[in-house]
Amino acid sequence: AAARRAFADEGAAIIGVGTASSLYDIEGFYDSLSLTRVVQTCLDQGYPPVILLLELVTFVSARVLQWLGAPSSDAVQPLSSIVGGSKSGVFIARNFLYRALSAVHAKWMPRGIASLSWIDDINQRAEGLRSRVVAGLLGAGHHFAQEVASLGLRLSQKSVVVANDPSLARDIAAVRVC
Repeated sequence: AAARRAFADEGAAIIGVGTASSLYDIEGFYDSLSLTRVVQTCLDQGYPPVILLLELVTFVSARVLQWLGAPSSDAVQPLSSIVGGSKSGVFIARNFLYRALSAVHAKWMPRGIASLSWIDDINQRAEGLRSRVVAGLLGAGHHFAQEVASLGLRLSQKSVVVANDPSLARDIAAVRVC
């Protein structure tokens, strides 16, 4: 998929069409989630309560770090968060972000801004005339930042812009709000 996008971006550049992506990361995503909010959001979206309960027991139970040949750590009791690398953690995280991503997608996809999600890493991509690409990515990025803030989270400052034209990337980065 990445090679296909790179090839399409090069082809677009040849015919004078700008393409750009804004890549966002939600700051401290797994450590910042309120379990109360996660439970309410998942239940509101029809997540099976029994399965949610079983998964949450894993998240709120004490954790111990263990290395081969070394003594285990003292038990750590998590105060919030879900386990980032677990399958159920990924599914619950996607469920938690679903409404925010859906709202951004519904508003901006008809305007040519595609949003792709890898849990807490978001890629918003635009293609077209320079002014449309800049305005679209800025609008979609601002909307996404608002949606994320409504969940009690925020976008990381390490977010980046990638474009098929360096000056287009500079234009977007110079005026981006997040």
